Amino acid sequence: MSAHDPEHYKGAIQCIDAIRESMTAEAFAGYLKGNVQKYLWRYEKKGGVEDLRKANVYLNWLIEHEDTRNNERDERGKLPPIVRSTT
Repeated sequence: MSAHDPEHYKGAIQCIDAIRESMTAEAFAGYLKGNVQKYLWRYEKKGGVEDLRKANVYLNWLIEHEDTRNNERDERGKLPPIVRSTT
């Protein structure tokens, strides 16, 4: 278990994937960017290095999302699930 893969988010579908499915690609990119900004904003006064790690997770997801935004869509026009690092 880690900050970006906590036990309470485990299930048939990952929370981040459900959020992405409920939004347009543009809205999801904004959601990810907002979370990067939130964790960077507060890390010095609240979460320290753990908040930097969380910002990094969202930034990596944003990079991956943008890399695949116009590619690799399935027959329904949906993007593949987000791949999580094991580190």
